[in-house]
Amino acid sequence: MRILARATTLPPRARRTVGLVGALPLVAAAGFQVALWRGAPYGDAVLGGRAPTVDGALTTPYRWAALGQGGLLVAMAAVLARAGSPGPRRAVGTVAGLMALNTVANVTSPHPLERRMGAATLLAALCGAGLAAQRGPGLRV
Repeated sequence: MRILARATTLPPRARRTVGLVGALPLVAAAGFQVALWRGAPYGDAVLGGRAPTVDGALTTPYRWAALGQGGLLVAMAAVLARAGSPGPRRAVGTVAGLMALNTVANVTSPHPLERRMGAATLLAALCGAGLAAQRGPGLRV
């Protein structure tokens, strides 16, 4: 068991690199949310196609919700980007859990764009889960 634990422990620099890679899809998804807030005609590609739209753009309340979601995604990306530094082990695990739930919702969506975005969030969730499982210097409970 010790051999397995030793083989799966990454040094802090490697955890940080994996965290940065995992943060990139979250930043891209945040950019998409900001585009929705600005009126991009992709309203049918979010919320399973159930959000009300006008000429493809989300209505005002849903635009504000998209902006809030974008802010949350940026915050989650920041947590993953700091994964190799001292501190945020529980926060990284929380991000991984939220991304796993989000990925299930995206992958089961009827819209192909939302399903493809689900694959990007899956990458971030997997990186976050891997980082959350790491033990060693740099990650404290």
